[in-house]
Amino acid sequence: MITDSPRPIRSSLPAPPPQPSLVAQALRNAAADVGWPAVVDGVTGERLSRGDLAERSASLATGLTGRGIGRGDIVAVAMPNLVWWPVVALAIWRAGAAIAPLNPAWTDAEMGRVLALVRPRLGVAFGPAAASLKGGLDAAAVDADVVVHGEPQHATPLKRLLAGAGDDPYTPPQLAADDLAMLPFSSGLGGLPKAVRLTHGNLSAAAAQVVASLALDDRSVALAAAGVFNAMGMVSSLCGPLSVGAEIVTLPVPRTEPILESIASHRVTHATLPPTVVAEIAADPRTARHDISHLEFVVTGGAHVPKAQQQRAGERLRCRSVRQAYGMTEALVISGPRGEPSDPVTVAGWRRAPRRAWSTLRPATTSRPGDRASSGSADRR
Repeated sequence: MITDSPRPIRSSLPAPPPQPSLVAQALRNAAADVGWPAVVDGVTGERLSRGDLAERSASLATGLTGRGIGRGDIVAVAMPNLVWWPVVALAIWRAGAAIAPLNPAWTDAEMGRVLALVRPRLGVAFGPAAASLKGGLDAAAVDADVVVHGEPQHATPLKRLLAGAGDDPYTPPQLAADDLAMLPFSSGLGGLPKAVRLTHGNLSAAAAQVVASLALDDRSVALAAAGVFNAMGMVSSLCGPLSVGAEIVTLPVPRTEPILESIASHRVTHATLPPTVVAEIAADPRTARHDISHLEFVVTGGAHVPKAQQQRAGERLRCRSVRQAYGMTEALVISGPRGEPSDPVTVAGWRRAPRRAWSTLRPATTSRPGDRASSGSADRR
């Protein structure tokens, strides 16, 4: 997606119309059918309906506001893919704050380095990651509490913030397209991870691209096997499905056999898989043991999958489309549109003009030659 050519690559795809925030889209879908499944844990079977998602996120947003979290604040989240991820994300956005997603497998030192960049007001963690998040906050000299989903171990349990009644669960907050929504960490421009500022407009545009290229709709079932803390998982497993009301099936650890079992048992239509899993599927004949007849589309990214391996995985999965998503955290990702050939090189996304340029992540006066930037509807800085 990045070129050294002086002539930028521009997409031939039509630009999507401006979309409201993901929160507004998710709550609109919830109000339309409160009982429709929104998210299910592929391991425990825990389920939340669209109405549950709206009500719990409203209650949690009220709890966050009660702890002083509001517009302009940042909340660090260190959780694997669980049913609570959409609840936490929507609640943070409803409170007016932004998310700094962290890999729950990071050490104290790794978390500390990135937390020093964003200095969150609060941390949210799944039980096993709570100690690393707290250690990272201490290492970064950030004075912030940690609330924990799971075993709290002397920390504040997340459900305590749900104790009070929230506002109307179906009324979206007032969010502008340029309001900060997420601060994922990337080394896409080289060097150590750095925070990338993504607005609500960025995420809505990315969701629209994913919905169109993957042909997602409100009756799709999307398997979230790639971590939501990275760009591919964030866009394909969270933003896209939330925007159209597709059911999300979460898996905390992306292992091949549980993935195949979840695809079969939950009648998954769309799956976002890490490249390592695609490689294992391509080489493993056991795939044929599972009923994966409902699977329509698989997307992978983060590392290159050779064309032959990609095609073999598609044959094993008996799936019409196995695609690679390209891009970087700074510009989010897109795969080739469904129905178009995958070589596996993709096409440029709507209104994207990737080019070798000065970084948009720092003021021009401090940018360095050779930094890279991508402009367009998914990165409008």
